[in-house]
Amino acid sequence: CYDVTNPESPRLTASSAQDGTMVGAVMSGGYLYLFSRYYPDTTVQQNNPSGYIPLFYANGEASMPSADSISISAASTNSYIVAASYSSKDPQNMVDFKILQGGGKSFFVGQSGLYLFHEDSREMETMLSGITFATGHFTITPEVTINGILSNLTPPNEYGSALRILTTSYGSSNNTHLYIFDRSLSLLGSAENLLKNSVLRSVRFDGNILYY
Repeated sequence: CYDVTNPESPRLTASSAQDGTMVGAVMSGGYLYLFSRYYPDTTVQQNNPSGYIPLFYANGEASMPSADSISISAASTNSYIVAASYSSKDPQNMVDFKILQGGGKSFFVGQSGLYLFHEDSREMETMLSGITFATGHFTITPEVTINGILSNLTPPNEYGSALRILTTSYGSSNNTHLYIFDRSLSLLGSAENLLKNSVLRSVRFDGNILYY
């Protein structure tokens, strides 16, 4: 973090890091939320937890996260999502952090959180999980399952406070489904089989209207 009040002389004010490759960052309400995906080193000895669990770093010093900050997803994929938040008023100190192990590989970063999608093409189902944020703090959402796998025509998107997801079930018939959730992944409404026995070719969200 640099203070650029004087453009001619930027000043370093804080330095921190977290394991993993960055997958998203959001600045909201005076807080910076950072998300990374970490793949553990499974070749290390079992008595070396730092090879399995993502670490945080402040001024070059590593710290191990507490057990109660780590949640485990039923998706059971071999990676972690690491989330950390910082206040723009005091960027030297981490406000909050959460770690989700095993979340889906597909993801969407919106203005209220990071949402993960674990697609099962055999069962034609998708499991959703999320790490939402507000006033500098994170919440791990419950996991929910919907029909179909993510449509390749339009990614999940937010409008207002709603998360909108379009999926397709492939098989003896091709059916398209629409699901709308709030930021906590509580289902607000759905239109399952809005298109039956047909392949969706084009789609567009325009405000509150879905065209296909």
